[in-house]
Amino acid sequence: MKRHEEADDYLGLRRRFFDGEGSLHIDRHKSTVQIRIDNTFRRAVQEIRSFVGCGTISNRGRAKPHYKDRFRLTISNHVDVLRILEGMRPYLIVKGERLML
Repeated sequence: MKRHEEADDYLGLRRRFFDGEGSLHIDRHKSTVQIRIDNTFRRAVQEIRSFVGCGTISNRGRAKPHYKDRFRLTISNHVDVLRILEGMRPYLIVKGERLML
């Protein structure tokens, strides 16, 4: 695999991570949109934040006592959300249709 192909694969992998683990939260009443990515592995969420260059990470705690802590990356700046979604669009399978709305 050539170096640029490896870079494309790495970028695509992060974008596909959002497709499976993330959520696109749209509040039509408040006219807001957020990207949210939850995971029990804090480093994964930190890597994505570093990659996109924005957002805040919070510890969402445990849904049940025997579950692991969940960490959430939230991106709520409208300009950042649009920039990120445009960059991810070609890689999305599950959420691709929702972006067309």
